Amino acid sequence: MSQPENTDFAFLLHGSLVPTQFVQYLELLHRTEDKAPLFALYPQMKRYYDYISGKTPGSTCGKFGNGLTTTYDYWYSCSGMDDYPAQVAMIAQDKKQYMCPCLSTSHTIRAAKIMKMVAAAMGKETDIAAYDADIQRMSDALNRYSWDEKSGYYAYSVYDDDKNYQGIFTTDAGENYDKGMDGVYPLFAGAAPEARRERLLAHIKNPDEMWSAAGISAVDMTASYYFDDGYWNGNVWMSHQFFMWKTMFDLGETEFAFEIARRALDMWKEETDFSYNTYECFGIQTRRGGWFHNFGGLSAPINVWADCYYRPGTFTCGLDVWTDSQKLTDTSAEVHFRYTGDNGQYAFVLTLSDAHSYRLTLDGQELDYALRSDGCMEITLPGTVRSGVLKAEIK
Repeated sequence: MSQPENTDFAFLLHGSLVPTQFVQYLELLHRTEDKAPLFALYPQMKRYYDYISGKTPGSTCGKFGNGLTTTYDYWYSCSGMDDYPAQVAMIAQDKKQYMCPCLSTSHTIRAAKIMKMVAAAMGKETDIAAYDADIQRMSDALNRYSWDEKSGYYAYSVYDDDKNYQGIFTTDAGENYDKGMDGVYPLFAGAAPEARRERLLAHIKNPDEMWSAAGISAVDMTASYYFDDGYWNGNVWMSHQFFMWKTMFDLGETEFAFEIARRALDMWKEETDFSYNTYECFGIQTRRGGWFHNFGGLSAPINVWADCYYRPGTFTCGLDVWTDSQKLTDTSAEVHFRYTGDNGQYAFVLTLSDAHSYRLTLDGQELDYALRSDGCMEITLPGTVRSGVLKAEIK
């Protein structure tokens, strides 16, 4: 991050411009009682956001002028998925300047939603209105320019020299080139209308398409361009799978959220018990780790999943939730939360010591929950519950 008076750069970053720092910022704010030091970073985070949303003079992220964003002017990969088929074909055809993926806009929408929550906590009403306008504009653009009704995925959009929209990027046979992780990313943004959201979820959960024996495949396994011997194509990576897992909390999909985590944890244990390496990805056919053997950063979601379901004193929520306060011990919890989404339901996981049974209340009223395992409680709330105080105590 850079200070507002810095005229040389808005932020420093090497590699694929996936703005994961906004999710990290939200997680830190969730877990911190005294939020003032993190609120002090708001101007720097806003400067980062303004750049990736194309608002900063000189930024080309919004160069198509229609609400979609791209980072292909800065790096060959918008996602870190080096051999993602749409991206490979785009580069091979020398069309980088004419293409817009879905992931960049989706992450920028999510960044706007996070920054809106921070702005609300800080009382920045003018900023809230600006974020609302951005969210609407970018979400509308994804659904207008990127949706492919035929495949049920979103798609790379294509433009001419004058930046006029030409349609979506397809193979010579007319198949959407974005059947895979980039094509479902509007789900993470909360930008897909209900009918489209259900189609995206169906792809992700389908064992013939994206839900492989190793986890969520980067590429739809029924696509003509899928193969099982690539780097991302044919493998499962924990990083983007983490964002899909967090999204399941926003949708109240607790069962599938657990299946994502369980499958990853079981596979990770099998591999590390055998090799004691921290591989960056896992083969869909083999469930074996591959490529660089010491890539702990890309494997960090493993720790998050283990904590969520097995470490006492852990509260987990989705990206549409703001917590004003979290007071957690191994045997008790008090969480003050606000829900900012617009889904029919959303969910939390609260994990306490497995030595006891617990009574949960919401605003003083006893609350039902599903017991995932001893001490691990899954709470699903209707979207009409906009805020509350969740408490847990030993029975």
